[in-house]
Amino acid sequence: MGAYPQMPVQPTNNLVKNVIGVYRTPLMDITSRVMVTNTTPVGAYRGAGRPEAVYIVERLMDAAARKLNMDPRAIRKAN
Repeated sequence: MGAYPQMPVQPTNNLVKNVIGVYRTPLMDITSRVMVTNTTPVGAYRGAGRPEAVYIVERLMDAAARKLNMDPRAIRKAN
């Protein structure tokens, strides 16, 4: 986040809001960390956190499909 983090920390907020996505998710626990350094301040432009959330959810769907021995498309269709 650089030396002067913006509050609220937009990428983290967006990630948490969007990680639920389009799938039925009865329970979710999310932990995040923000590092403050002595580097130049960094600020989000547009859509910060959303691509990361989609990436996480889709990887979890792939992992669930592997664990259940299902086709990844089938598990997505079921949800």
